[in-house]
Amino acid sequence: MTTLLANLTGALFAEMHLALQSGRLTAKLDAALAQYISYWKKTGGSADAVVDFVRRLLHRARQAEVGSTHGTSAQDALVEQIIERTTKLYFEAAKR
Repeated sequence: MTTLLANLTGALFAEMHLALQSGRLTAKLDAALAQYISYWKKTGGSADAVVDFVRRLLHRARQAEVGSTHGTSAQDALVEQIIERTTKLYFEAAKR
């Protein structure tokens, strides 16, 4: 893993963790997703591969969020919003 990818992944994970804590999407999460997607687009990553890896990161972030005050169903909905946003950002990047 390159230093750039490690930094992008770390930033994305941190923003996912914060979003799960707060129970909402944030502009910083959106920016971290956009940077992460941009990296993978430049290296030839497919939409499916990016979404799959984001799902795995979300799973790890949820495991780290055991003490969350938000219920599992609220987190489930937020996770789906993040996945939908990831897919949307990937295809928006493809148009540029």
